Amino acid sequence: MPEGGDVPGRGGAPAGGDAPREGAGAGPAATRLRSGPRAGAEREVLTFSDLLPRVLHDRVLRERLARLYAAYRSIDAWCLSDQGGAPGPKRLDDVAALNVAVVEGLVLQQRVDPDGFDPGGPAEVWAQMIELYLAWAGRSAAGD
Repeated sequence: MPEGGDVPGRGGAPAGGDAPREGAGAGPAATRLRSGPRAGAEREVLTFSDLLPRVLHDRVLRERLARLYAAYRSIDAWCLSDQGGAPGPKRLDDVAALNVAVVEGLVLQQRVDPDGFDPGGPAEVWAQMIELYLAWAGRSAAGD
C-alpha cells in the first residue's frame, strides 16, 4: 500500500487521511451514505421495523439479529449488575430481556403514533420499576 498516496480501489482517499474510504466501516451502504445518493437515484431509509419482517425470513440475518439481541441483553445485565444489591445473574438476564422488550415496545408505539404517544412517562415509570425491583432483590438476597 503506497504511503501518503491514493489507496487503489478505496475511493482515492489518502492513506492515513481523515477522508472515509470506500468499504471502510459498515460496508457499501455506509459508503453510499457518506458520498450521498447517486444522481437520479431515490434514497430510501429503512428503520428496524421496516427491516424486521425481511430479517425474520432470512436465516443468516435472523442469526445475526439473535446475536445482536444477546449482546444487548448482556450489556444491559452488566449495567444492572453494578447496582447495589443486584440479584443473581439469571435474574439479571431476565430483567435485561424485559428491559430490551419494554424499550423496543415504547419505540414501536411512538413510531406508530408519533404525534399521540410520548414514551417519556412510561420510560420513567419503567426505570422506577427497575430501581424498585433491584432494591427489593437486594434486600431479598440479603435475607437468604
